[in-house]
Order: sequence, then C-alpha cells, then structure tokens
Amino acid sequence: MLRLLGADYVLDTTFGADMTVMEEAHEFLQRFESGNKLPIMTSCCPAWVKFVEIFYPKYIKNLSSARSPISMQGSLIKTYFAKKIGQDPENIVSVAVTPCTAKKAEIKKFGDVDFVIPIRELAKWFKEKGLSYDALENSQYDSIMGTGSGAGVIFGTSGGVTEAVLRTANFMLTGKDLENLEIKVVRNLDGFVEAEVELAGKTISIASVSGTINARKLFEEIEKGKQYDLVEVMACLGGCMAGGGQPINVRLSHEQTRIARSKALYQLDEKSSVRYSYKNPDVKAVYEEFLKDFGSPLLHTSYQDRSEILG
Repeated sequence: MLRLLGADYVLDTTFGADMTVMEEAHEFLQRFESGNKLPIMTSCCPAWVKFVEIFYPKYIKNLSSARSPISMQGSLIKTYFAKKIGQDPENIVSVAVTPCTAKKAEIKKFGDVDFVIPIRELAKWFKEKGLSYDALENSQYDSIMGTGSGAGVIFGTSGGVTEAVLRTANFMLTGKDLENLEIKVVRNLDGFVEAEVELAGKTISIASVSGTINARKLFEEIEKGKQYDLVEVMACLGGCMAGGGQPINVRLSHEQTRIARSKALYQLDEKSSVRYSYKNPDVKAVYEEFLKDFGSPLLHTSYQDRSEILG
C-alpha cells in the first residue's frame, strides 16, 4: 500500500520499538541499581509525557529519557540509514504511520520525522487514490531497520512495554534468556494493574497503567507513599492499539475491539522467530556499526515544566 502511494523504502516501526527497549532497559537498570529517580516512568507515549509536564511536573525527573520508537527510528533514518543507502539526509522525507494522533505534535520537537499519518488518514488517502485493498500483493519490509521482534510488537498493547523491557533487562543482568518470557501479570486492558516480578533474584515493583484518568490514580497512589520501580503509562485505554488514529470498528464495541487487537499482538509475538529486542539482527547491526554504546543523544531527550499553561 505504501509503495503504491509513493514510498521508496518501507521500514518496520517495530525496529524502533526494539531500540527503545534497549535504551530504556539499560536506563532502568542504572536507576534501579543506584536507587536514583525511581520509579522510572516510560516515555514512549507523547500524550502521557505532556500530561506529566503540565499537571505533575515534579515527576519529570522520573520519566525515562529514551525517545519513542518513531523518534528513535526517525533520527536513525536521517543518520545511519541515510549513510547506508548513500543519500544526503536532506533528500529524505521520513513519514511515520501511527495509531496515534499525538505523534503529530511529538515530531515537532525533534524534526527527524517529517510527517505523521494516522491509520485512518492513510486509509482515506488510499481510497482517494482509487486503489483497491483486495488488489494488493504481499511484500516485505526493506532491509536495514526493517526487522522487528515479538517484544517490539507487543509495545502496542498496555503492559507490552514493561514486558519487553523486562525480557531485555534480565539478559543485561544475567546474560541469559528468561526461562518464561511471557510476563502475563503486567498485561492490562482494564487501566491499572500492580505486580511484582522476580528478575535475577531481585523483586521489581511495577504499575501498568492506561488511560489518563488512571494516570491520575497512579499519582494519587504515589503521593500516598506507594513505591514502584517501573511504571508504564499509555494515555489511551488499552494502549496504542486503541489510539485515536485507529480505524473505528462499527461491528464490535470499544472493549471488544481492544481485546481482539491485544490478542492479535500477543499471537504475533508467539509466532515471531525473534522474541527479544537484543536478538533483533538489525538492532545488533546499529549498535555494532554506528552507535557503539547506549545513551546516544540521537536516542534520548529531555522534558520541561509546562504547568504555566494552567495559569
């Protein structure tokens, strides 16, 4: 579909999710072992980040500095990818297809991604061009940043980021794969779940949250003294697969749609030949050939207090 609409290269954003896992897992372990700036809070949802900046700025320090998947992928497209294909970055127009409308605002911060097209807009564009979905032929993502793991796939459902990060954090701690890589206690479609997970003999206290009303509940718990090590928050109830740019299902309720989409993502993870972000060959190549280590400024960001908006 994207190639018919004029794309020269089509990459899998799941690669970007795997990159976020790598950076966030490394950052989480640094904070967990030092005890500083805990809990670490995920930062891949721009609506959640802005929510913190406006309403709870004293917790800005708790946000992971890791950029979101599309932002990491966008910065690597204009650097690593551009070099690999022999193009001047100025000649590359990077377009992210997302389930999320808030990404339109996010890309203004970094400038690496030029346009965001939510799924509904993409479908309308395809229809306006007079193209037929039934006539599409199967094709593969382009090589170079075109591979994603099962861990990256489950980013799209609430609890998936936590699960993906813990799979990689365990390897960083022990050098071994998790014996049971499916961490189902953090999976969450209801909006708020608390869990404790044993990782390399250490107990990790977790909150998996979706929906901003539940984000407020999270801060109420923290203000009461509740202690967490790792907190995942998505602004949309159920996670990105229920994002504001997604197609509206007229045959199923919102709850039924969330359940079906989440189930599909976990099935894709189960069927994936690579289920850990650190085993993604494209991720390995980027670190070996270009980044060399964790913490590149290309993959991290900072935040600011925006509470003055409230007057």
